[in-house]
Amino acid sequence: MHPILPNYFFYKHEKGLLYAILASVLWAIVNPFIKQGLSYDFTPMNFAGLRFTSVGVLLFAYTWHKGMWQEIKQHRKLFPQSDIH
Repeated sequence: MHPILPNYFFYKHEKGLLYAILASVLWAIVNPFIKQGLSYDFTPMNFAGLRFTSVGVLLFAYTWHKGMWQEIKQHRKLFPQSDIH
């Protein structure tokens, strides 16, 4: 054990550390998929669209599951509304 970092530091930040490792792995794993997809005439814009769409769906599902949409509805005035009909 490193003398500067006490034990409680690791227990307290364990979940954040796991999320950071998961984000790093997901960030690194994208490059091989893009490289493989480019050999099959998939453009980089297709990959960007696929990534943003999948993240959007995941975030929507997460916020719906956690009940965050109720809070968004309560504070609807904070979000700008478009006048386009």
